[in-house]
Amino acid sequence: MQAETTKLDSSEVVALEVIGREMGFEARTIDDNSQNGMVDALGFDRCGRTTAVEVTRLANKHRIEAERHIYDKSSITVPDGQWGWMAIVGDGFRNQSFEKRLIRIAKICEEADIEPFPMWPPGGPAFVEQHQEDIHWYFKQRGLRLRRWGWSQPGEIKLLGAGFGGASPDDVEGLPTWFNSETTLDRVARKLSKLERSGCERQHLFLHVHVHGVPFEVFYPLAFGGTTPSHTLRLPANVSDVWFAPTTHADPDSAILWWSSELGWRRTQGTNALVPAG
Repeated sequence: MQAETTKLDSSEVVALEVIGREMGFEARTIDDNSQNGMVDALGFDRCGRTTAVEVTRLANKHRIEAERHIYDKSSITVPDGQWGWMAIVGDGFRNQSFEKRLIRIAKICEEADIEPFPMWPPGGPAFVEQHQEDIHWYFKQRGLRLRRWGWSQPGEIKLLGAGFGGASPDDVEGLPTWFNSETTLDRVARKLSKLERSGCERQHLFLHVHVHGVPFEVFYPLAFGGTTPSHTLRLPANVSDVWFAPTTHADPDSAILWWSSELGWRRTQGTNALVPAG
């Protein structure tokens, strides 16, 4: 009898749906937190082999949180502000104190008739001493840049996410190298250990890969390319399958990359379910 999946989060539901479609997997037990070390799902594939599934996200949590705030609140109002602004926001935009600080910086600049350039402040030692706390805070924020902007209304700070991108290859040959690195394997070590302890014949690691969780030159061909790597993955012998699902996989033009010890590399379609990035 297939296990009830209502207690699973959306990322786990998508993973089980994809593995079920490709491998005929049916979950008989899910991780209900009743004991330590449980895998996300246990069951059997269409060949009757015992199968374990672990699901995780590779993402920069702070960056995702910043993007969510920007999406929810596209601009900040500066009371009695005279200038229009834009703020390029990095990982630091996570709470209300950020807004209060940013408003204060904007008002300081308006009163002094200056902008906070990277070499700011140009107002001299007295200015620095007067506003030392706010200046120090500004430069501690990773990726934050505040600029006057003609497209914003007076008293408005438009929030923009920090950019990403650059040149990227047409193939996914960089993905095995990235995955096989100690840094990446350390991020999934706990998941690999749980799979190993399951003792199942087939062990699946399903990775939801966020654009800010991997190098851009790896993410772009993963999400939008059509090739498969020629190199294999460096994994414990017990792990039989690894799935790389970019966060754009609900897009019909985007596919999931799948490595299998039986079949090698393949691409398969995602699902219509949208998995939250965070």
